[in-house]
Amino acid sequence: MEVQDLFNKIYHRICDVEVPHLASTKAFVLFTKGGIPLTSSTATDVLHGGLFSAITNFARESFQRELNHFKIGNHVYLFKRTEHLLGSLVIESNDELDPKFIKVGLHELLEYLERNCPEFQTEIYDSKKIEELIIQYMNSLL
Repeated sequence: MEVQDLFNKIYHRICDVEVPHLASTKAFVLFTKGGIPLTSSTATDVLHGGLFSAITNFARESFQRELNHFKIGNHVYLFKRTEHLLGSLVIESNDELDPKFIKVGLHELLEYLERNCPEFQTEIYDSKKIEELIIQYMNSLL
């Protein structure tokens, strides 16, 4: 199951309607509070060297101020944070889908990870465990 499917299911639960194919998930990256990427599922046509570095720096800086999205061309970059994590989701949109609904799903995923990884309190990040929890979370939505 892809990240796009996860957010489509969350949107369906919140709004009680199927998500039309108005948004296409291009990338998902999970960062630590310090901006270090933990896990990602990316489309190679979006995240190339410099852009990935820029997003990493954006993640680091966003813990200093509240930035939650920006748009470049046909891509919308959504950011949501919790106490120890920052999730970044890149979607392709034709402006008919409100990014607020997708941010709600991203926030729910991050909260789930925070609840199930108490080791975040000591800044221990196990990428394999995080990936397994993401898969477990996605499966629970089925």
